[in-house]
Amino acid sequence: MHPDLDLPTTTPTGAGLLDGAELSADVVRTTLDQLTQAVYLYRPIFCDGRIVDLEIVYCNRAALALPLTERIVPGALASDVFLDVHVALENAETAWAGDEPERYSVLRRGVVDGALKTIRYEISTGRANDLLVQTSHDHTIDDQLEQSELRMRTVVEALDEAIVLLEPLFDDQLQVVGCRPLFANSSVRRLDALLTMRPELSLSAPPTELLRAAWDGNDPIDRSIDNLDELDPTLPAVAVDLRLERVGDVLVHVATDHTRRLVAAQAEDQAKRRFAATIDVIQEAVGVFEPIRDADGDVVDFELVHANASMSAWLPTTDRLSSVETVGGDPIAWGKAALEAPGERVRATLSMASREQPESIATISVSVVASERQVVMVGADITEMQNALATITASDDMLRAVLESLAESVRVFDADGEVILANQSSFELLGTPPGPDSTSYPYDVCAPDGSPLDEADWPLQRGQRGERVDDLVVGVQRPDDDLRICRVAVRPISEQGDSDRTRAVVVSAHDITESTRRAEQLAWISSHSTLTGMLNRLGLLDELSARPEVLEGGFIVAWARLSALESIRPTFGIETAEAAVQSAAARVRWVADSFHGHAAHMSDHEFVVIAPGSHVGASRLAEAVAKALSEPVGAAGVTLLIEPSIGTAIARRGEDPSDAMQHAQAASWAADQNGLAQERWRDDIAAGQMRRVELLGDVRRALDDGEMMLHYQPKLDVRSGHLVGSEALIRWTRPGDGPVRPDEFIPAVEASGLAGPFTLWAIRRAINEWGTVLDRHPETSVAVNVPSLLIVDPKFTRSVERELGAGVPDLKLVLEITERTVGADVESISAAIDRFAEFGVGISIDDFGTGQSSLAYLRHLHPTEIKVDRTFVAGAADGSDPVGRSVLQACVDIGRSAGVTVCGEGVETDAELALLDELGCDTAQGYLLGRPGPIDLLDAS
Repeated sequence: MHPDLDLPTTTPTGAGLLDGAELSADVVRTTLDQLTQAVYLYRPIFCDGRIVDLEIVYCNRAALALPLTERIVPGALASDVFLDVHVALENAETAWAGDEPERYSVLRRGVVDGALKTIRYEISTGRANDLLVQTSHDHTIDDQLEQSELRMRTVVEALDEAIVLLEPLFDDQLQVVGCRPLFANSSVRRLDALLTMRPELSLSAPPTELLRAAWDGNDPIDRSIDNLDELDPTLPAVAVDLRLERVGDVLVHVATDHTRRLVAAQAEDQAKRRFAATIDVIQEAVGVFEPIRDADGDVVDFELVHANASMSAWLPTTDRLSSVETVGGDPIAWGKAALEAPGERVRATLSMASREQPESIATISVSVVASERQVVMVGADITEMQNALATITASDDMLRAVLESLAESVRVFDADGEVILANQSSFELLGTPPGPDSTSYPYDVCAPDGSPLDEADWPLQRGQRGERVDDLVVGVQRPDDDLRICRVAVRPISEQGDSDRTRAVVVSAHDITESTRRAEQLAWISSHSTLTGMLNRLGLLDELSARPEVLEGGFIVAWARLSALESIRPTFGIETAEAAVQSAAARVRWVADSFHGHAAHMSDHEFVVIAPGSHVGASRLAEAVAKALSEPVGAAGVTLLIEPSIGTAIARRGEDPSDAMQHAQAASWAADQNGLAQERWRDDIAAGQMRRVELLGDVRRALDDGEMMLHYQPKLDVRSGHLVGSEALIRWTRPGDGPVRPDEFIPAVEASGLAGPFTLWAIRRAINEWGTVLDRHPETSVAVNVPSLLIVDPKFTRSVERELGAGVPDLKLVLEITERTVGADVESISAAIDRFAEFGVGISIDDFGTGQSSLAYLRHLHPTEIKVDRTFVAGAADGSDPVGRSVLQACVDIGRSAGVTVCGEGVETDAELALLDELGCDTAQGYLLGRPGPIDLLDAS
């Protein structure tokens, strides 16, 4: 019994629905005994105003049931019962003084059911009039459950099976409508990734109908997937058993993956069956032997480890090769020779008696081949063939000689399909040793692609039906699994006097495997890019022609032009350039797949995507291609940016895809020329394209017809005013049209393949013309503008060296490149500048100061001259740019410290010239000092 509860006869219930009602002590005691929490009533014992101990007044049944409570008796003190009484006293003080119950946890150790255990209690203490009420909850079971759950999770995580716990989700009608994963081990993620192509097999999100069936039913739901025998390359090879089962309030989804085991077993089984099928169904005798070695490692004999039925008929009961009695041959010597040259075939002939017919001596043709550990001997009984050949007349000998001289395979079959005559080429074609072989053709013949061929269509069977066949293309599957493609002719030979009865069949076969494969390879090359493996223009048009449904509802074309790729090959080399193109191709292919379209590699730096869609789709497609290609490309250890220029075109239903691609290509070219990321085809683009094409055609003609000429703008010493050099500028006057602006035709030339020849023409012309003024202006130089892409081209460097060597001696040539075109390839340009310096060519950096890395360029490039951009000169002179004077002074100081000549560009006023003189600038160029003009007007200008 629990201690007596000294309660009043009636007890107030407190506020609420029973406000004012009174309860008897028995009712209160009974109520407290029904609680699962332990309840204690304490009467505090005070000393000097502090609680020094607690008298146990009452505890309910739950308290008495807790471990370590044997010493609780009526009137007992807490200090006699609890070892951690100081914790209880501290919380009692707080609870006695406060309004809210005080909560805390304690750990108590003791012997429970004969075992030493630690028990955790959650304790709440509160004041009720002159008593303290304490409730205690034993969390031991909760902790044990938590530890059990942790152990369970650890065990489940270690299992190979994929296990996921699912919490079902319900609608208002309490019908399962979905689920939420509560726990999943790591195997679930791996299997879910494999089964992404089969969403109905998802472990974490099974179909709703399966969830309902498992929740409402009593039996688990089992499913299986095994596609190891399927040939669909888009589906992963998996073999999985799935079970969905309700356990309490959750669903447990378990998957057992048999893929690896079954794949290994399947491969092993297939290998065994192939091996058995290969040697057991053919009539040749096949035996596999392992060498027996003495203490010194020398081969002294061979032991049989496998033999087909034909081989077993010839070998004695013992498994040792030395026990075989032969005439005219030594099989052990042949085996040793084969072991000394693995893979090389040893051929020989011997005579021996059959074990089944000892009186019969047969002639056996033997072929021996060895690996490092085993020897395979293949023998064929050629007795009948040799006997038949022995009876052949002189004319038959001639026929045989003719057959053996043929490169074609020739075999003659009797009416039963037995081989009665075969030349050496037929054995080489079939990959079998010489000998009678009634099954080679039926067993090995298949379709040219290796698929099975209906028996009725086999050459031998057609010949047995009396059919005459020409140019029949079939496949021959050799025992070594090599598929040969042959062009076969069949000629039936009828019985004399009975044309309906076939006496023999002659089958000739010409091996066309290599020519067929070369033709297939050429066909592939003609329709694909060999660098990226993508379709080229021809292949794309063929693909679209074969699948007209792609274009039925209209389509969109996105043409990506990657001009930056043009500079990668001369700058970083072929390996980096090809890696960059392949990376770009992979991204374009991914975009095409996501739009259910087709992609093609059209040229070194151009790709196209064609997909179903309309105006909205064109914008989305262009954005997707631009985003994919704008990401940095890592190629051969180099990070490159290949910002694309995208041109799009929209084609209506029935429109020729060639026209749409041409429009998209023109739009991409326009975007590239205008510095735009994207451009859509418009009619005016065609006019612009035609104009550029005409310009390029006229440029070629103008160079040949002398319409191009050079004008020279002088460059003077700032202090003395003497001529120090001149810049050669290309000018073009078209007959009938007048002068063509340089900014109109020079960009078109640089974007085409004419940049090299065009620039070399200017250098050659400048060298020849400037040589005519050197006697009047010695020690002067002539400068020619050069695209930075040509500077790093080794071929261009060698061409300049040849032109300079063939020109005027002691002429000073300067090549001008703009700071904006140097870009990030400082190292390559620096190396090129050093190479030019070796044969006396200087480098001038034009528009200096307008880039972001001017100081870095001076440090790495070592130019002979820098030309300060006009914007700094004009702004500093007229006071409109307060910073301009400081920038100009800095450029002069930098050039002086680097030992580089500093030239001020665009000088048009006396004030600008005076400022350059004041700041210490070396040379100046501009309209104030002389406008560009022909070489004969240089002195006048």
